[in-house]
Amino acid sequence: MREKTQSHRKKRSVMLGTAVVLAVFLAGLLYLGVSTWLQYRNSIIDKQKEQMLLTTQAISENLEQYILDAQADLEVLSQTAEGLSDPALAEGARKQLTTYVESRDGAYDALVLGADGSVCFSVQNSRVAQEFRSTTQDGQRLLQVQLEDGTVCLLLVGELAQGGQLHLLMDLGDYYKKQIAGLQVGTNGYVLVKNSDGVVLMYPEDDQLGIDVISGREELYPGVDLTSLQELVDQQNQGGEGVMEYESYWWMDPDLPMVRKVAAWSPAHVGDDFLVVSAVMDYNDIYVPVAQGFARLALVFLALTACVTAMVLYLGKLTLDRQRSRAEISDLREINQALEELHRSEQAISHQQRLQIMGTMTGGIAHEFNNLLTPILGHAELMLLDLPEDSELYDSAQEIAQAAGHCKEIIQQLSALSRKNVETVYKRLDAQEAFGRVMKMVRSMCPDHVELTVDLDFGGAAFLGNETQLSQVLLNVFVNAVHAIGQQEGHIAITGRALGRKELEERGLTPPSPLWERYLCLDIRDDGCGMSSATLAQIFDPFFTTKKAGQGTGLGLSLADQIIRSHKGSITAESKVGQGSVFHILLPVAQAESAPSPALDGESPAILLVGGSAKVLQMLSDSFRGMDIPVETARDWEEAAAALERGAVDVLAADGGLEEERALDFCLSFQGKYPQLIKLLLVDRPTREVLEAKSRGILQGWLEKPVSAGAILDEVRRLLGERLSGGMTH
Repeated sequence: MREKTQSHRKKRSVMLGTAVVLAVFLAGLLYLGVSTWLQYRNSIIDKQKEQMLLTTQAISENLEQYILDAQADLEVLSQTAEGLSDPALAEGARKQLTTYVESRDGAYDALVLGADGSVCFSVQNSRVAQEFRSTTQDGQRLLQVQLEDGTVCLLLVGELAQGGQLHLLMDLGDYYKKQIAGLQVGTNGYVLVKNSDGVVLMYPEDDQLGIDVISGREELYPGVDLTSLQELVDQQNQGGEGVMEYESYWWMDPDLPMVRKVAAWSPAHVGDDFLVVSAVMDYNDIYVPVAQGFARLALVFLALTACVTAMVLYLGKLTLDRQRSRAEISDLREINQALEELHRSEQAISHQQRLQIMGTMTGGIAHEFNNLLTPILGHAELMLLDLPEDSELYDSAQEIAQAAGHCKEIIQQLSALSRKNVETVYKRLDAQEAFGRVMKMVRSMCPDHVELTVDLDFGGAAFLGNETQLSQVLLNVFVNAVHAIGQQEGHIAITGRALGRKELEERGLTPPSPLWERYLCLDIRDDGCGMSSATLAQIFDPFFTTKKAGQGTGLGLSLADQIIRSHKGSITAESKVGQGSVFHILLPVAQAESAPSPALDGESPAILLVGGSAKVLQMLSDSFRGMDIPVETARDWEEAAAALERGAVDVLAADGGLEEERALDFCLSFQGKYPQLIKLLLVDRPTREVLEAKSRGILQGWLEKPVSAGAILDEVRRLLGERLSGGMTH
């Protein structure tokens, strides 16, 4: 009984597998059929579009030649028209003009005007009711006009030698009937000609002549949707050629059905203007024959389906023989995967426990070190107050205070590991002194077999930064250089200069931001083993290391890159295998402090508004001027920098929507130059970067948009109050 049950289950599994395989095959067959159909359809449609475009190009060339022939006729007829002023030749001239109009294809009328503009002669006595456009070609004026009887003509104007003009009217409708109307464009298609303003000049139906393609049809057919047609007209009015599918109506059908159309167009150039020759065709005229042809191909797929179904059934029978072995393999795989998952879970739990222990220990260590540093810093400050500045003990006390201050910063960074966030403090540092202190540590770490040369000359330049973090970066790069040299004798050279943007570019270095003109450039060069291009491309990626397992975490250079970027600088590297490496560190030079802004009286601070929206700037500036508050505006950071340089500005209100990161970089670029300047950032919502900038003193405050002049003024007065109260406290 049990064997029968197992056999029944196997048969059911085979049937299910067969059904799945068949379904997959049918899905693949369907996908193949659909993709083939799409490719076939698109190929036929594209070829039809090419044919339509070639047709419009041929018509455009023919129309251009037609106009040139009419211009040539105008030159000849101008000589004939000049004979009207001679009584002996006048009768012959009138006959020649009349004969030309009656015999020339497309010629509608010839008018001779005197010098005073009066009509001296006209074959048809035509009168112009409306002029559409005018242009000049080969010294002759060409006008597109509609006569009082509704005929649309091309009016050519020729100047006569004795004064006056010859007007030659060429019937565009006659040209259309003889040259264009006979062209078959699908079942309902047609060819039309418009000018560059979208006015219809040639069309199968006379009621459409002289109207604007869009506005004219809106008047003729109120309530129609011409959105897609407008897009087509906008493309055509650019003066090029192309093909486009769009939704429109059959204007010649009284029921006005909306259909999908295909339009191909080409310009006929007339002087500095152009006419648009457009061929329009019903999309179904292309699509339906293609679909019918492809339906026949579907029968082939049905036959293939039947054959493959039989093959799948046979393969399903063979599957029964291998099902047992596959089931055993599947069970073994599941057991193996479960063991691997269990092992990974144990490792993750162990790692998490170690991190928790490290966090707890870090918090305790930081707390104890702070207790130890408190008396050290206190006694060092007391010694500095009591000792004379020229004594040796004063220098020793000052060095103790500085070392204790560095220890305090290190403890603050350790506290971050135990989730006691202390924001990084950026100070104005003398580059020569700050990096000189780092070089003392570098020399103490340099092994005996490595020669170290240091050449730092920053010319008194200063920068804004965190000395502890930058020391960490330089020490990390130096240690990597030592590891690259290995146990062999080698040389490490560290150079530092303050360079301008042009000098950096001459060295092949790219300044990270256009906001600073000068940068501190530190180069750490070694003659170690070097790196390949593949390794060089990954050295700043987290967890990437070339060291052996357990000897490196792959986080050193990644952290260095993050620190340098937070200082608005950059760190790059060059290297070749066997030739050593060089790391370039660029840090922006801080601007020198300028004279403080005029003291604020709390009533009328001078405000500089920076933003990308002219309307918002105008609104805010008008509001401030209405409150008798001096205000300036700037549309970008270059204008804002110029305004700060021109004169006293008490408050900078910048729109964070003008690139928030650039706004913070801009405020940081002149940090310390205008110590009394209040900097406000107008933001959609405060981000972490904005809050950090405020805590570091890069910004004094921020306001969420939308803002008003009153809100900005209230915030300024609040900040002034805090500044005054803080000054009184100190």
